[in-house]
Amino acid sequence: MAVLGTVTYGCVKRGATSEDVSRWIEQLQGEDADARRKAIIALGRMGPRAREAIPALTDIVLDEGPIRSLSLTAVSNIDHPDKSAVVSRLLEAAQGGQRQRQVNAINTLATFRRRAKPATPFLVRALDDDSPRVREAASYALRVIGPAAKDALPQLVKRLEHKWPEDRLRAARAILGIDKNNLVAIQAMIELAEGPMNDLSAQASIERQLVGPAGVPILLGRLYNRDGVLKRDVLGALAMMGSDAVAAVPALTRILETEGSMPQQLALHGLGEMGSAAGSAAPSVRALLASKDPELRAWAATTLARIDPNTDAPLPVLVEGLRTGQKRERLIAAGGLVYLGPRAKPAMPILIAALEDGDPGIWQAAAASLGKIGPEARAAVPGLEKLVGDHIGAAEAAIVALGQMGPEAASAVPKLRVALGYDGWSDRQAAAVALGQIGPASKEAVPELAYALKDMVWSVREAAAVALGKIGPGARSAVPALQEATEDWSKAVRGAASQALKEIRSEGKKRGSGTSRRGLGTRRRVLA
Repeated sequence: MAVLGTVTYGCVKRGATSEDVSRWIEQLQGEDADARRKAIIALGRMGPRAREAIPALTDIVLDEGPIRSLSLTAVSNIDHPDKSAVVSRLLEAAQGGQRQRQVNAINTLATFRRRAKPATPFLVRALDDDSPRVREAASYALRVIGPAAKDALPQLVKRLEHKWPEDRLRAARAILGIDKNNLVAIQAMIELAEGPMNDLSAQASIERQLVGPAGVPILLGRLYNRDGVLKRDVLGALAMMGSDAVAAVPALTRILETEGSMPQQLALHGLGEMGSAAGSAAPSVRALLASKDPELRAWAATTLARIDPNTDAPLPVLVEGLRTGQKRERLIAAGGLVYLGPRAKPAMPILIAALEDGDPGIWQAAAASLGKIGPEARAAVPGLEKLVGDHIGAAEAAIVALGQMGPEAASAVPKLRVALGYDGWSDRQAAAVALGQIGPASKEAVPELAYALKDMVWSVREAAAVALGKIGPGARSAVPALQEATEDWSKAVRGAASQALKEIRSEGKKRGSGTSRRGLGTRRRVLA
């Protein structure tokens, strides 16, 4: 756990000056690791007001070190929303200098996705770089920039004829990121995957999962190949496409009825990823609930829960699998129970027991299942509280589950207050959301939630503001912090803070409606 920037918090709260910004930039270049970290946090919290810090923060992003990720978060907050300044800085760094910094610059550009569009011409040129690492990074960046990099398609299509198969793979990968239905790239990727067995064909098999709906007929044409590895890869690609591969439902259903256990499991996974769009396969899936293979039974039950939201047939199979199965069967069964939602209520005793399992995959799935059951799973609260305290940085599933139980999880508020200070932003956000779902009973967490309005991650700030609004009049002490948050650089945070102030004040008016006029006036002054 870490307390985020306690030394710098006061400066940010009172309204940081240009002198503060200059001092923090100077600290970034010092040797004191703790001071550098706190300076990054303070600058990130300022948002666009700290634009002059972009060069110094970007230099940290380009280096290898423990604060690189923190600096990227800060610079993303500051250069909001278009990221043009940091993209320009990264593009400059990517075009020269030490190789590792070039690669870091390109990889960082990729994190901005479509906002890195101005880098497209350079990235296309980088595909011809002498360094394989630079070429690989450029290919990935074009892929994740996606449709915004469509101007690169003509050059990339030409590269599908390159003499080196590695370069053809990079081009196909980038094209499918930009246009997943590009038939030329689909065909090239499949041909590479089906070439001589080596590292490149293995990579192409994985990347084949980029293929869009237009590639389904091509993939289905290879589904009945005798090569078991090819069949596995095709089934994996179809599963990754989800509902885009709905045209494959009849073929996957036939596999359930005619093939062996491993192809059946892969087909079940693919059907499950399609959800209710694969409902026509339900009879064939249901038949496998009686299979002698325990893992296949668990997969069938999980898939049936996903494609038929109205059936309770999977429940006994999943409960038995979680109770008595071997490790893999228990993992599949625990994950399957999540899809039953409230229908998994009869499984509560075994799910609560699973919270103490030593396998993170099992206890996290059990926590998620209990959260889906909701307030009726109140008996699980002590076990979930223990997970929040015992698994710092990995307890998001337990935190989310506590929130889904609403006021029934009021006893968890102390643990959730602590979780608001965890290093992982997703844990902090989940804790803020959970406290809001618990509602007025979270009153004691108001100081931490008010502090979270200064978090460096905007979605955490937004969640904290929403939570304070749901707490209502008990959050009156946070009104000054919320008022300041109405000037946040993030539109989402500003809106959440304004709404929270309305909820706190309107609830106060409702509760004071029976008091004297003098008493109501006093209440309004407190809330102003």
